[in-house]
Amino acid sequence: MAFHEGDPWKPPKRMRRTDSSRIVVGCILAVVLFIVLAVIELEAAIVVAVLAALTALILFATSRRRSP
Repeated sequence: MAFHEGDPWKPPKRMRRTDSSRIVVGCILAVVLFIVLAVIELEAAIVVAVLAALTALILFATSRRRSP
């Protein structure tokens, strides 16, 4: 079965590129929504920024611990 005929296997490079593009689009969307929130209400934007920073630190710390 050919790749374009529905074979579930995808080349690793293609999967990485797709994942990277989704991450970039997600980050752009998050920044836009954050700017809109900051314009509407500054205090809420500060709370969201602090929570996002804490989440990023936790994810970074746990991902480093799992790596061999």
